[in-house]
Amino acid sequence: MVRLEVDGKRFNKVLMKYLTRTGKSWTDEVNKRAFNICLKSIRHTKSATDKRIQRDLLKGAKTQPAPRKKRKRGAGKGRRKKAPVAAILINYARGKRGEPGLHGKAMQAQVDKNIRSRQRGRGFMKAGWLGAADDIRPYLAKPKPRPKGQSSFRRKGTGIHARYGALKPWAKVTHGVAWSDKVPAAVNGLKKAVRAETRDMLVYLKRKVREDWQRTNKNK
Repeated sequence: MVRLEVDGKRFNKVLMKYLTRTGKSWTDEVNKRAFNICLKSIRHTKSATDKRIQRDLLKGAKTQPAPRKKRKRGAGKGRRKKAPVAAILINYARGKRGEPGLHGKAMQAQVDKNIRSRQRGRGFMKAGWLGAADDIRPYLAKPKPRPKGQSSFRRKGTGIHARYGALKPWAKVTHGVAWSDKVPAAVNGLKKAVRAETRDMLVYLKRKVREDWQRTNKNK
């Protein structure tokens, strides 16, 4: 079996039928499918655009800080502008470190810096599968070299390969970001990858059933 953070019952059911029909090594095939799921998860995990990142960080946060000073009676009663998400996150992090909060121009400069940093790292969720793929890679029946151009990425994620001799070989792949299950793009990317691997096996099984049926009719 392949243990996943999504419902893998259908995948495992199809995998068992596939292995029974092909006679392939369970261990080799489980490792291959786990590796493929990592690569397809990278492909199907959408990266946020620069505009989306900026919009999300500049929108008014649901949780707002308490007013710094009470308004004087008779002062303007205009609605106070909400602090953006980026500002709340910045001061929260500074508070955890025992540092004073930022305001005014200093805050604006830090917000701009954080937005640029997030935009540069927009492939962060994709990179969460690279480490898992690398952990499984050495145990593939047909070794696959690491693609060029990935050496600059910090390799996140872990993978546990299926072992020979196990009664029911299993592999496990884990995304490298602890809170990835709260990110729709990461969750949907994994689901699409599992469905793609399931379809791949089903296409083979359906073709074999059709070939068997044609062979049977031919021999009549």
